[in-house]
Amino acid sequence: MRVFFAIEFDDHMKAELKQRKDRVLSHVESPNITCPNNYHITLKYIGESTEEDISKMTTAMTNVADRHHPFNINVDAANTFQKGNHHIVYLALSPSESLDQLYKDLQRSLNTIGFDEDTRPYTPHITLAKKARLKQPLPDISPLNYKVKGLSLMQSHRVDGNLTYTRIAYQPF
Repeated sequence: MRVFFAIEFDDHMKAELKQRKDRVLSHVESPNITCPNNYHITLKYIGESTEEDISKMTTAMTNVADRHHPFNINVDAANTFQKGNHHIVYLALSPSESLDQLYKDLQRSLNTIGFDEDTRPYTPHITLAKKARLKQPLPDISPLNYKVKGLSLMQSHRVDGNLTYTRIAYQPF
């Protein structure tokens, strides 16, 4: 089972993100669009995991969540990552010390149970589309504020051929 840790969004926020996505993606062509139900912020991608691993990760997640409190994040720009001849189009977040601390705490906790720490810089974002080509510069977006209230362990799998992210466990702060 492929798994990752994430911050999930409620339905209201997903609808707000979809409005921004529609505006942003009018500036790109040939995108592989992210389904609004899959909007999230990845904290740590794990990959293939056993049930035993998932049990350990769930315990670590509970311990991490117990050390944090709800906090606000701000989504305030559209941007891209270059990947080969294409772009990954995403919504960027303003810097957040609380989010950075959560990320670092989760990395340390998972490292103590045998998972490698990420070596790349952490760039929190919400993916809107992959394999996109820019037709013109991306537009400005109306900022969004969201209160993060917990941490999720998610499964990445296909349902009827569609990429789907399903919650395995959730721990509120």
